[in-house]
Parts: sequence; structure tokens; C-alpha cells
Amino acid sequence: MDFIGDLFALAFLVCLASAAGAGLAFTVWLLTRGRGPGHKRLVLLGASLPLASLAYAFIFEIAFGLFVPAAHETFPGDIDEPLPGGYSLKGLDKMPEYSFITRSPDFTGQVQVPSNIASIAVEGQLVLGSFRTRQPWDTLPLPSGFFAFNTATSTEMLFANKAELDSFAGHSVSLIETSRFSSREPKVKLLRRLGLVGDVFLPILALVVLGMKILAYRRANKPLAQALQ
Repeated sequence: MDFIGDLFALAFLVCLASAAGAGLAFTVWLLTRGRGPGHKRLVLLGASLPLASLAYAFIFEIAFGLFVPAAHETFPGDIDEPLPGGYSLKGLDKMPEYSFITRSPDFTGQVQVPSNIASIAVEGQLVLGSFRTRQPWDTLPLPSGFFAFNTATSTEMLFANKAELDSFAGHSVSLIETSRFSSREPKVKLLRRLGLVGDVFLPILALVVLGMKILAYRRANKPLAQALQ
């Protein structure tokens, strides 16, 4: 099902890029029509720019994920969010309520860490969160309620309800669903900003170059009606 969903998402993006290419090509045609030969090449460049940008974004995301693994970005991908102390929140993209905390690489004697996490918050070295609701088909014993995990000491505390968790934290804790949680680690945030810049830098540069080519073409080629006078 995940593969089919990804195919539909890709098909939608391709259709969107194709529509954008048609609109951009029409705009370029309006700006260059009636000015002699050479405008067709600019129209083709405008038509191909959105699709080329989409292909570049996919290739860049794959390369960025392979060569900069500390960014922990996947497209599309599962949950893999760095936490303090070398720990990470991991989980399946389609089952975020089964997320768990682990430390990579695993080391001998690693303590038991929370799993089946539905929501989470990070405050300093503390990871606060809630466990998923037990379902009728669950056969194994599962933790319930809320937890606080200290990544500095690798210790866990359990709480029966949200009020106890808030009392431990000293304020009302705002928990975020694991599917929407994003790491606050400075290195990860920096790498993700760089990844976003990398995604849009070349497409924006290509659009600027196309605009400059259109301006140069318009200056070098007067409308045919004026040229014949």
C-alpha cells in the first residue's frame, strides 16, 4: 500500500510540474512571439524547467540522504528523529503510534527504553511522551499512560496520567504526535536547512537565467512589425 501511495504522490507531482511547465511555456511565448527566429528554444526551456526541477529535487534528496546521513531525512520515509544523548525516535511511516526510542549504534548493556510511543516532547535532556492506546488485538503486556526518559542517565519514569507528567515537568507539557515530531538538535536543524536550500537553489537559478535570456532576446530582436517599417 505504501508503494501505491508513493506512486500516486509521484504522479500528482509530475502532473503539477507538467501544468506549471505549460503555463511557463505560454508566458515565455507571449513575451517572445513575433520577434523573429530563436523564440522556440526559449519556449521549450520554459516548458521543461518545472519537470527538470522536480527530477533534480528527487536526485538531490536521495544523494543528500546517502552522503549526509546525519540529516536523518527520507523522502518519503519512516520516522527517524535524533534526540539528545545519541538517542533517536524511530518508527514506521504508516504506523507512527508504534514508534520507539533507541540508541545507535546499539551498545552492550543498553537499558530498556520506551516503545509504542504515540506523542512526544523534548525538554533539555528529557524526552516526555505518551504511550499508544491499547487495542483489543494486543496480546502482549504494554505500558500505558505517560513517561519521562532522561537521555543523560538512561532512566525512565512512568506516570498514570497527564497531570502527573505535568507535575513532574513543572508545567503543562505540549506533546506532539510522533508523525509530526521534528528533531530540535542544532546539527540536524542546520543540515535540514541546507537541504532545503539545496532543493530550491538550482531551480531558482535556472528560472533567473531563463528570465535574463528572455530579456536579452527581447532587446536583440524587435517585433517584426517594427523591423519592417
